[in-house]
Amino acid sequence: MTTQKQSKTTLSRRQFLKSASIAAGGAALGGSMLNVGSALAKPRKQDPITLTFATSGALDAPGTQVIAGLLADFEAANPGITVEIQPIPYDNFMQTLTTRVIGGQAPDTALLLDRWAPALIAQNALLPLDDYLPAGYGDDFNEVAWNFSVVEDRPYAIPFYTNVQSNLYNVDQYEAAGITVPQTVDEAWKFQQLAEVSQQVKEANGTDYGLIHWWHSTPARLSMYLVAEGGSVLNEDLTAPALNSPVAVDLLAQIQETFRSGLSPQDNWTQTAADSMFPLWFNGQASTLIASGNFHVLLADEQVADRFRWSFLYAPTTLGTPILVAGFQQTQYPEETAALLQFLAEPANMARYAVETVSIPTRTDIPSEALEFPTGSEQIQLLLEQFKAASPHIQAEMRHPAWSEIDLMLRGKLEQLALDQATPEQVAADGATEIERLLERYAS
Repeated sequence: MTTQKQSKTTLSRRQFLKSASIAAGGAALGGSMLNVGSALAKPRKQDPITLTFATSGALDAPGTQVIAGLLADFEAANPGITVEIQPIPYDNFMQTLTTRVIGGQAPDTALLLDRWAPALIAQNALLPLDDYLPAGYGDDFNEVAWNFSVVEDRPYAIPFYTNVQSNLYNVDQYEAAGITVPQTVDEAWKFQQLAEVSQQVKEANGTDYGLIHWWHSTPARLSMYLVAEGGSVLNEDLTAPALNSPVAVDLLAQIQETFRSGLSPQDNWTQTAADSMFPLWFNGQASTLIASGNFHVLLADEQVADRFRWSFLYAPTTLGTPILVAGFQQTQYPEETAALLQFLAEPANMARYAVETVSIPTRTDIPSEALEFPTGSEQIQLLLEQFKAASPHIQAEMRHPAWSEIDLMLRGKLEQLALDQATPEQVAADGATEIERLLERYAS
């Protein structure tokens, strides 16, 4: 079957509530039938089965807890099926999954970050979904998000939600420094100006630091400012590195200077200090956090409370890439696996996850009244504007099957840059050499 585009549809409030009722209480509707969007054609008569669901979130993480609730609803709607959550530490997630795939021990399903899905597709590890999704299934999703895991017209995952990156800032500290922030994405500051403003705010408020970089040195966040300067990590057709360029070297020099000058903590990108970075912002010790996003709204609201006002400061571009749910080729239960993925991605369930975790849903047929966020509604509106500046080139880079390894390699290079163990020229040149090697390996 195919998943060709059809006309878009939008659920009415009445239809949405009906789907929510089915999602939450489907067990009463069909006995052992799978009561999901693409239910199995006949009731299950086999022995009880257990599906595994791998995630990089800890069991007590808010997002994992919401997932656990949705999985419980799926189990209630489908007697005979149990879903076991398997948490895998974030830093080892991709390595662990790859090892399990090689050893024939892949999970049935998983929640995958953007850069992980393309690599697993390239390994032929993910279950193609075209035989399990109804025609036109992808029409009710954001087109960019839907196409992220479609290869040669075959979908290999379903986009579950999107993270939108922007800069988190202390409104009170900026106002105390007399700074007027950009009011539109088109007015967003490039990196050098952001650093200069952060220095002014630091001096005006007497804070320890002015600028906190995204921790774990995720290179895609570097791309947000590199693309804004006309550079990139990979060239336009993704066949060669573009990192060893004057534009990239200049940006890397600007970044290194924030560490040398004390504007940013020098251990910002070390693994040992990663957990201490966000507290520097919410304790008022630094005014600005680069490449934050919707994933920090709940934490910011909880930690800041009413001590100061905060919001998002537009970046010149953003990633806007999806987090996806996917099944694995090795599953013994492909129909049940595909049904679980569709259940999670039903409008009511996606809306529930988005609201409870303050995430951006990927479906376009969720009525706006179903997305009443518990906090940060004003900030979410800014992020929706920021999302319009998502970079197609960054998204293309992150879809490359080699990106997961490029990402890991560049993290080490950026840490050396911050610690003054490498010059910008060395990071650009050595990084480009390693990228070329990885691209060649994936091309062979």
